[in-house]
Amino acid sequence: MNGTAFRRLIWKEYRLQRALWIAMALLNAMLLFLFHVFALNSTERFYWQFSIGLALPAFYCLGCGATLFAGEREEGTYEFQRSLPVGAKTVFAAKFTFAFVSAAAMFALVGLALMFLHPGVVVNPVEIMHRYAVALAKRMPLLGLEMLLWATFFSLLLRRVLVAAVLGVAVASIHFYFARGWFSHFWGKDLWVAPELVVLTSAVALADLWLGINWFREKRERRGRFAQPILGVGASAWSDHFFRPGRLTTISRLVWQHWRQTSRLAMILVGATMLPLVVICIGRLVMLEPPTNFWQYQTNGANYHFTSTPISFFFGIVPAFVGVSLLGLIAFHPDQWGRGYRFLADRGAPPKYVWLSRQLICWASVAAALPALLAAALFLAPTVIDLINGGELPVARLIAAICIMVIGYVILSVAAGQFCSMFFHSGILAGLFSIILTLVLAGWCGLMWLWQVSWLWSMLPIPLALLLATRLRTRDWLVERNTPRAWLRPILALTIPTVALLTAVPLYRVYQIPLVDPGFSPEEFAREMTPEERTTLEQYEQALQKYKIPREEAFALAIKASRGKSSGKLPNPRALFCIARSLIDSARKLEREGKLDEALERYFAAIRIAGQFRWYYLSANNIERLVYDQLPTWAIRPGQTPERILAAQRQLEQITKNFSIRNAIILRHMPLRRFLEGNLNTIDLFDDPAEERRLQLATYWRCLPWERARSLRLLNSWTRGLLAFSADLDREAASDNRLWRHNVFGPRRPQYRSWITANFFTLENLIQDYLLCDDNEVMSQRAAIETQRRAVRIILALEAWKLQHGSLPKTLDELVGPCLDRLPTDPYTGEPFLYFPDGLQTSFTWCQENKYLVYESRLPSDFEITAHKPFIWSAGTKVLPLEYPGVEKESNLYRYAIIIASGEQDAYYRAASEYEIWASGWPFPIP
Repeated sequence: MNGTAFRRLIWKEYRLQRALWIAMALLNAMLLFLFHVFALNSTERFYWQFSIGLALPAFYCLGCGATLFAGEREEGTYEFQRSLPVGAKTVFAAKFTFAFVSAAAMFALVGLALMFLHPGVVVNPVEIMHRYAVALAKRMPLLGLEMLLWATFFSLLLRRVLVAAVLGVAVASIHFYFARGWFSHFWGKDLWVAPELVVLTSAVALADLWLGINWFREKRERRGRFAQPILGVGASAWSDHFFRPGRLTTISRLVWQHWRQTSRLAMILVGATMLPLVVICIGRLVMLEPPTNFWQYQTNGANYHFTSTPISFFFGIVPAFVGVSLLGLIAFHPDQWGRGYRFLADRGAPPKYVWLSRQLICWASVAAALPALLAAALFLAPTVIDLINGGELPVARLIAAICIMVIGYVILSVAAGQFCSMFFHSGILAGLFSIILTLVLAGWCGLMWLWQVSWLWSMLPIPLALLLATRLRTRDWLVERNTPRAWLRPILALTIPTVALLTAVPLYRVYQIPLVDPGFSPEEFAREMTPEERTTLEQYEQALQKYKIPREEAFALAIKASRGKSSGKLPNPRALFCIARSLIDSARKLEREGKLDEALERYFAAIRIAGQFRWYYLSANNIERLVYDQLPTWAIRPGQTPERILAAQRQLEQITKNFSIRNAIILRHMPLRRFLEGNLNTIDLFDDPAEERRLQLATYWRCLPWERARSLRLLNSWTRGLLAFSADLDREAASDNRLWRHNVFGPRRPQYRSWITANFFTLENLIQDYLLCDDNEVMSQRAAIETQRRAVRIILALEAWKLQHGSLPKTLDELVGPCLDRLPTDPYTGEPFLYFPDGLQTSFTWCQENKYLVYESRLPSDFEITAHKPFIWSAGTKVLPLEYPGVEKESNLYRYAIIIASGEQDAYYRAASEYEIWASGWPFPIP
């Protein structure tokens, strides 16, 4: 073998494929950097960077293998190379040497990039490189060698690079699917290197070797449909009759000419799009269930491994939809073969008719592949259901929505493919960039859909602009005119819509929400604490410091601080709630010892603490609930007196009279406001990893100035509405009126829902989750705690009456005057609580579906009302009051007859029995 000739052949191969290598290297670097910057945590960063580092170099192997031999024919250098004084073995060795060296260099560069990017796991760079090498070695049958060998096989048999690449990836995917999938299915093992996979891959390698050695032994200039279009003998005679007067005649002949040179490519691309879907469907029918053999990265402590997921998605659905953009290459890529467009220019073909004829063939091919794509989308319908309106659409509308989305995606991807086919001479580069452009544009359209921006002006102009750019470029493309003036029109066709969209969408996002004040003065609320508030804060801090066994000194400080005035600001509120829980536990012990006044003081101190720090409203409500559960037991302790109980009842009413959620809303507004204004350390309340991921995503969105401006407007509007609604609830609670409105009445402010982006972690979601969400949730938590407050006041009055008279009163109205100033009403109905002094004849178990009611400390027996057990009853969230026909108004038995099923809107039914009504409500047992 001549060393000089061998080196020159390698250099020639490098010049032929350097554009592909550089493009893939830059794409690798860009994606690795993007996931390094924007990954949510170290685990995801590690997973995505490894996946990119393994997958993209493998696709370079696919493009390289397809270009090795078919590229010589496509570029017209095959006959020239045959005339050189080198043998086929030397050429074959040089090409494969370059392929292996360039692929190894690609994998090595990715590995080095992983070392220097530091994925964030607690390992050193050498360990990262070791893990990458191990993963690469285990997955080479899929990640490089398989694609390289199959692409080279079709490159030796065919004349077009793009066709070789498409067939290579399609056959390799199907082969891998059945080889590994069937082996795992029938033998019960999940192996990456199945025996059948090794055997067939080795056979393909031997076939490549035999075809490569005999590559120069083909007959010269074998012609077929992939030869240069309409050139050679008879071309001039044919062209004399090609153009005749008449528009339809000209277009029809251009369509026929393009179909002759494109038909085989079109059939191959359409078949490659549909074939994986058909094969996978057949495989699933034969195997009854899909194999689960593709990688999914997970962590297990400090170890990282790949687990199993269904591979039909990755080898059928994904190639079908990603490859749709390749169908757009049918428009102009065949004219790039041997500069076939020069033939049209030399014969004076009108550019507009050339462009139109290419569109007709391209879109006809797309229409042939569309049924398979729609079938694939409907195959994925269970996953898509969760993305479209939460799965609430009817089946017919759901199918229609999926079909519209698929058709829109096809139009967008084909337009992107046409654009790249005109502006890239290489079929591999055109296909690569068309896929990238399609994914970018699809991401934009998905974002517009999630943002609920009208598709008529945010999505539709994109394919129109791409098609217009190809139309304006056609005249200069035919004659290879590349002057600045020639490029000006297509550039303007893309630049003007791009600038318009990038300007209109942010403005629409910002001005969609009106500019209002938040309903309070942030400057006034952020004032310095008064001396009294600072004293209270210092006492709480001292209590936290002394919160050790024995805890009496800390309890004394906490009780003293609870009587003071607080601003609601504390470095560690959760620790303070632990003190409040300990106060409740110590009060239980004291009441068992007969120290009822000391126990009551600690119960009320816990309630005051909950009222001072209602920022954490769920924790505060839980503290109150624990006290309310214990007060009836305190009221029946030996040595109890009616005077003490009634004094406690009045004191409880006085303590909770001014409890409001207003400060909670404001205290949650202020950190969000500072976060949006640039202070990223103001929101640190999320302990759950999923909530931390949400906060990280919101941090990225905060970097967009229009999203920050929009979110500030939304925050002000949201807070203003919540404060107004909270003030309404405060007034209703002070008057003992109804607080709850069932879901069947509809939302109070529906426009806010249209501003919140569903299924996407944007700043709007952060505002929705970090604040009290909406009016319904504010109403729900306020009604729940208010019901317990009113119920415990009634029960304390009943216990005082029982101590005075020896038995319970016949009606609650008897309590008014001696024990109560007025009879509290049920917050869920606005009517008095139902009263059962003798209980019911049969026991029942109750349940309230309210997430603001915490039952963590209750036993199953606490939810059972035994027979003849006296209790008072609230309708709760599940029972809708309704006068039962034919029953007298003063009868309490059937005044509540409609059950709300699972709290869902409009999902209600008539109760079958009175016990179903009582079990669906909220009973409070009387000790």
